[in-house]
Amino acid sequence: MVVAITTLALTGACGDASKDEASTAASGKASTAPSLSPTDALAASVKGFSATPYAYSVKNDMFTYGGSADPANGKVLLDGSLDFVGVKMTIEGRIDGKDWYAKVDPGPEAFQGKWLHLDPAKLKDPTGLGFQDVKDPARIQQVAPALTATEKTADGKIKGTLDLGRISGEVLYLDPTDVTALGDKAKTVPFQATLDGSGRLTGLAFEIPGTDGDAPAPVTYTFSDWGKAVTVEKPAGAIEADQAVYKYFDMQI
Repeated sequence: MVVAITTLALTGACGDASKDEASTAASGKASTAPSLSPTDALAASVKGFSATPYAYSVKNDMFTYGGSADPANGKVLLDGSLDFVGVKMTIEGRIDGKDWYAKVDPGPEAFQGKWLHLDPAKLKDPTGLGFQDVKDPARIQQVAPALTATEKTADGKIKGTLDLGRISGEVLYLDPTDVTALGDKAKTVPFQATLDGSGRLTGLAFEIPGTDGDAPAPVTYTFSDWGKAVTVEKPAGAIEADQAVYKYFDMQI
């Protein structure tokens, strides 16, 4: 499939999923939440994302990104990597309100591997940094409305279908042209979600069908550490971004 790699190829994606996946596996016990229909259980599982701190990761076959988020207080930690046609890239990010920091490697020599202090108001498209939405860095709230739950199991699993065309906004693993190319296949992509004992979403997995003979592309979300405080430290020696930096991240070079 064709992934939205123009953005990624410039700056990398974000996250290290291993810790999150381990945490998710450790908490994968049967839900003790009140009995709800599959639809209601799925809707309830994402309600806490706008107000409660959490850790997250998103993976596909080219990138991994993740970190921690405190949406209510505008704090996000990001750590990610991209491997595209043999080129490996990494990015780190820290957001605390209007103070944004990023470090990319490789990048232009002037700031490669150095922390940059950015003004979000001067970034036309923060997607280039992996900062798609400070209040929803994993974009799970954009994906959730596109999920149709059809089955709920006793061990906290929900199964159903995902309509790729109903995902609002951009997600790093999906090129809009692929949705068109897939036709009806894009409307019924099977998914499996996992809930914890409190009914919160801890995992979501699905495969985007391939186009032009490509193999399906797996996508995996994990969520953990609900309620754990997110602390954002100002990087020592951060460089104030100039116009050249903003042009780079806005893909104007």
